[in-house]
Amino acid sequence: QLPGREAPELALLEQDGLTLNVWAPEHGKDLPVAVWIHGGASTAGSGAQPTFDGTRFARDGVVLVTLNYRLGQLGFFAHPELPAGGNFGYMDMIAALRWVRDNIAAFGGDPARVTLMGESAGGMAVTALMASPQARGLFAAAVSQSAGESSMEPIDKAVAAGRELARAAGASDLAALRALPASALVDIPRDRTYAGPMLDGTTLVEQPSAAFAAGRAAPVPFLVGANDREEAAMARLTPEEAKRRLDGMFAAYPAHADAARHLYDVDHVGPVESLVRIISDAGSVEPARYYARQHPTSWVYRFSYVATKDRSTTPAAHHAAELPYVFGTAQWDMSAEDRQATDAVHGAWVRFITTGDPGWPAITTDKELINDFTNAGPVVMTDPLRARLDLVEAAKAR
Repeated sequence: QLPGREAPELALLEQDGLTLNVWAPEHGKDLPVAVWIHGGASTAGSGAQPTFDGTRFARDGVVLVTLNYRLGQLGFFAHPELPAGGNFGYMDMIAALRWVRDNIAAFGGDPARVTLMGESAGGMAVTALMASPQARGLFAAAVSQSAGESSMEPIDKAVAAGRELARAAGASDLAALRALPASALVDIPRDRTYAGPMLDGTTLVEQPSAAFAAGRAAPVPFLVGANDREEAAMARLTPEEAKRRLDGMFAAYPAHADAARHLYDVDHVGPVESLVRIISDAGSVEPARYYARQHPTSWVYRFSYVATKDRSTTPAAHHAAELPYVFGTAQWDMSAEDRQATDAVHGAWVRFITTGDPGWPAITTDKELINDFTNAGPVVMTDPLRARLDLVEAAKAR
């Protein structure tokens, strides 16, 4: 889930939870604070990656905190011998937010003006913590980027995965499992031994989408969105493989198949591009709209900007492409257009963190206004994908 140039870093990272990095202006008091949760499928990544350097945020008057949290089997684990709970990675995030509440004033930050932000699995964590009773009151605004819809596993499935992990590790009970080095657990394949974030009855008592739909999510200003071609990796498929997948999807949703063929222009753009668009919409773009529709005071962005150096080979913005623009940490020689795009995106995030409003109208179901960060600059408009997203929402039948 990380940009290609950052992937080699993951091999160097070890399990390192409850670690914070803080960037703050040299002088300041009662400044807005942003707490960043990295992505990586809840199994990889680090808050210390160069992309998440907070220098530019600090320069613009924001105290930025990035954090590490327990990942994989060490972060999300249930076992019949354990008391209630299992989302240890989320517990780390909540502990970090409590630390920020108690200590950020020493860095010039205002504990009453904390914005919780995250991307991909980190964005899912944001919506999960918005639904978590244990995190209530620990942040005053939230940003979820390219997260998709959080679907937490039931506790019984997580316990079954925990039992399988113990069996694979050769541990007869919880004490034997605890006696093993962390590396022995991390090296075990995750296919049957890892359930991921779960409804553990403590950090999470209901699906985040249900909490949003019922109006039980934290009542804070909410900025949410996705990139227009999140699943660009699907473009590596052959046309034959893409067609097989499309045919399978259409067979699974016969009532929506004809509309999907039309709205996704299958006959014109071909099976590969159609599949990229459908999976991007279903996985990230539509869920962002869904969460925004269910939550008062929500703003929706879309990121479709492509760096000038990549436009001959890259038609649109893939997963995680927005991150260097949000943080102002591009690792390439930026063109004037790239710098303008960075100023626009980063500036919107700073404004939201500072004021609770990113600078364009909040979403309403009648107008469905979004701000698309395009190659031509930011464009506030009625969502041009509305018909496609309506179809996806109907097919999901929530």
